[in-house]
Amino acid sequence: MSTRSMIVVQWAMNGSYELFYRHCDGYATGLGVELIEALKSGIPVEQILRQVGAEPEHKYVEKPEDAFLTVQGDLEWIYVIRDIDSDKTRNLEIIKTSCPYFWQFGKDRTVQRNFAFPVWFSYVCFFPEDYKERMREVELMAEIAIHCLEAYAKSKEEITVHA
Repeated sequence: MSTRSMIVVQWAMNGSYELFYRHCDGYATGLGVELIEALKSGIPVEQILRQVGAEPEHKYVEKPEDAFLTVQGDLEWIYVIRDIDSDKTRNLEIIKTSCPYFWQFGKDRTVQRNFAFPVWFSYVCFFPEDYKERMREVELMAEIAIHCLEAYAKSKEEITVHA
């Protein structure tokens, strides 16, 4: 399945995030599970990126969510790995994007709502034992949030059009 995702890695405290792209299986129960398993094993992040088939973009961003706006396209998930100083500070954050949900407002104009929001975070030392189930829940919660925002956007459109 072609669920496009980006892995962004911060190598140093307060440093920029390096971008790595993965074309398929980028959803939380796919790439999310793979990253959790690899991070739990303690292997170096460089090796993890090769293992999961992440391609370097040769780009950097200041904030993880900027990966969506920089590379955008139809990117659905962003995985943030902070590999700073010691194993105790190594962590994973998962961010969901608004893709593929773009909304139109009004009859004659289109406004894209591009946004990204965090849906999960944990230090590696605190990864849950039932991480596969947690990743299913992350996917479900992200979809619920997107659908709620879509319903809200449609209600705003109806109010604007009928007012």
